[in-house]
Amino acid sequence: MYILHTDSRRHELALIRIGCYLKGILSLVASAIGKQSDMTIVLETLSWLMASFFTAAAMQVVFCYMGLYFAFLRQNPLKYYMSLIEALVLAFTTSSSAATLPVSMDCVVKSGKVPAGVARFVLPLGATINMDGTAIYIVCSCVALAYLNGIVPTAADYIIIGVSATLGSIGTAPVPSASIVLIITSYQTAFGGDVPYGIEFIFAIDWLIDRFRTMFNVCGDTVVAALVASRLDEESTDEFLKKVEKVEGDIGGDYDEKAPQDEKHFDMHGHKSSVTSA
Repeated sequence: MYILHTDSRRHELALIRIGCYLKGILSLVASAIGKQSDMTIVLETLSWLMASFFTAAAMQVVFCYMGLYFAFLRQNPLKYYMSLIEALVLAFTTSSSAATLPVSMDCVVKSGKVPAGVARFVLPLGATINMDGTAIYIVCSCVALAYLNGIVPTAADYIIIGVSATLGSIGTAPVPSASIVLIITSYQTAFGGDVPYGIEFIFAIDWLIDRFRTMFNVCGDTVVAALVASRLDEESTDEFLKKVEKVEGDIGGDYDEKAPQDEKHFDMHGHKSSVTSA
């Protein structure tokens, strides 16, 4: 009974926090709208922000992710992405690379392109430092805020924003709406001043764009895992798996301790081998 009461209390507190968060965002947006004499400029700027982000992210997927996948594996990348639909849908609904991580691991292993050991090493690392979608969004948001504040960015400003966005995205937590602080920091690094006018409008649309950029981040993680696996021959893969298992043993075990040991050995193509652990 005590456990049930505790869980119910935590649920109530979570709902209270969500309600306070929504009211706070509504207050910020309402205040910003009240200060704006011409909302057409704001809506136009936000439209350009969303269009630029989706265009840049789409180019990243098509030319970088798919291009590298085809160059390394000489296979159709769309077939690989079809096996990742479950992970991509979960990334969209949760807005968190960390929450999607177990499903991402399962999807890449089932695709037959990535051995389990490679997935256990590459994907957790990518979930923490590979934030391509976040880096793109930070740059687009800083430029949009600059125009809202009457600033026309120069070439040097773009370079500063790009460098700060790249470095900042590496340290971004894989949780929803973690990039808001980095947007403000990158803006102040390039243009100086206090918190820029218009950040309230970024808050208003961040919940939607955050879902898409999490999908792009997960796409990048899974593609890198396939590229790493393609560079390992059978002997290198076996040696790599042994090192991963040794590290996992030192830190407390596998992420899926209930799986049979013979299912954790794959050949270079991701198929189960006949090797079993002693």
